[in-house]
Parts: sequence; structure tokens; C-alpha cells
Amino acid sequence: APEGSLAYTGDWRLHGRHPDLMKAFAEKCAGVDILLTEASTATADSSRSFMSDAPPPLPNVSERDVGEAFEALVAGARRGVYCSFHERNLERQSEIRDIAVSNGRTLVLSARSYAIWQRAAVAGFDDLDVSRGVAVWADDRVNAERVDARDAAAVTPSEVADDPRAFVCELRRWDRPRLLDMAAGPGDIYVHLNGYPHGPADPGWQVLETWTRELSIRFEAVSSHGHALRPDLQWLVEAVRPGVVVPVHTNAPDNFPQTTVPVRSARRGDVMSFSGDLM
Repeated sequence: APEGSLAYTGDWRLHGRHPDLMKAFAEKCAGVDILLTEASTATADSSRSFMSDAPPPLPNVSERDVGEAFEALVAGARRGVYCSFHERNLERQSEIRDIAVSNGRTLVLSARSYAIWQRAAVAGFDDLDVSRGVAVWADDRVNAERVDARDAAAVTPSEVADDPRAFVCELRRWDRPRLLDMAAGPGDIYVHLNGYPHGPADPGWQVLETWTRELSIRFEAVSSHGHALRPDLQWLVEAVRPGVVVPVHTNAPDNFPQTTVPVRSARRGDVMSFSGDLM
């Protein structure tokens, strides 16, 4: 604007698959008057989630680490592998399929995920080709009318029970009763790869843990979320060198990592003016 310049990050991370995009953003925004950045990891206690009475969040690793951890779990699995993942992270889903195939397994998707794959492929995301290494739950009626899965291989829970080492199975929350039909139990692994439930602070987390505990299924959680780590918040501010940084999307803006740039905590009802004193 004529009065000054502002850059807003939205949610961002440097530990994903495309850190180059964030570095390009920082270069383009260098020297702005105000940098507005999400600061979800700026909490009252950096070792805990944004709710003071919530359990500690899952350790956060890089996107590359997620793939390596999942590869090791699948390669070492003696029986069935079940997983849940974030439906918007298409690149991770493609890697999950590739890991399943490289270990002689087929990835069994929900009808909803299959529909997302189809539409992504039509839009040009070639990595989600449903013709390789993918099947659909035969008994899935969720969104069935909107999913054209006539050419997809269909897999039943009884087929998984007969040969659990042949599959990696996506299980959404309403799919968990299939664990009973698949005779899931000792030797099987359930891997949570983000998505619902959204970590230990989510009430649904205890439900998932109860399922795996009662069936004696090994439970593993590997998390790489979509919010900047505290050191990366510092990196961005120093790379952009704005006149002032304003943390948002945090309940503890005063706990923003220390930088050489002034930090202005935004409060509900505040007015900031380029022509006024931003601090």
C-alpha cells in the first residue's frame, strides 16, 4: 500500500518437501515494514501444546523422516500394517503407496481417499496413479455414489485376514471395526501419520489407543505437521528483516523466539497503522 508493505505467511513450514518455496518467499518479502507470521509453536511452554493442561504433542520430524520411519516399520512388519494419514498431504500418500509396493504389499484405500486420488490425477498429480498398487475396500459405502471405482481392485477384510502381509490398509475412524473382521492382533502394526485424531490432545486419540491396546496391536505415531518450528520462525524473521514482526495463530505471542527484530504482540481489537508507531 502507499503507506507501507506487509507480508503474511499463512501456515508454513521449512521441514516439508519444498523448503525452497519458503526460502523464495523470504527473499521476495525482504525488507517489508510488517511481517505477519503464524507462530503455532510459540506457546506458553514450548514443550506442550497450545492448551496448558493438554498432554505433550508428538515429536515433530521432517517429511523425509516420516517416509524413512514408515519404510522401516513396513519392512519389519511380521503381519498386517494399518495406517491413517492426512487426506490433504497427497505427496505423503504417494510415498506410502510406493513403500507398500516396494515391500510386496497393496495399499487398500477408503472410497473417499480413492476419489481424492482420482481427482488429483485428473488435475495433473501423476504420482497418484490409481492403476498401480492401489485397491479399495469392497464394503466401503462412504461416498460410494460419487466414486467411480469400477476398475479398482476390491479387497475384503477376510482377504486381509487370510494374508495380512499382502496389504497396507488405510483405516479411517469409522473403519476401525474392520480390525475385528481382519482378526488383527499381536504382530500387527497401526501407524498414525497425522490426520485424525490430531494428536494426544484430541479426545479421539484415547479412542484409537484403546483399540490398539485391547487388540494387542503395536501402535506407532510419526508426525510432521504443517507449522513452522521455533528455530525456523527465527530464521524467517532474520531472513526477511522486517520493520516489525507480528505473531498470529498462537495463544502466547509474547513467547515468540527471540530475534534482532522488534516483536509486536497482536491483541483482539488492536489497530496497527503504517503511519503510526507500530511498537
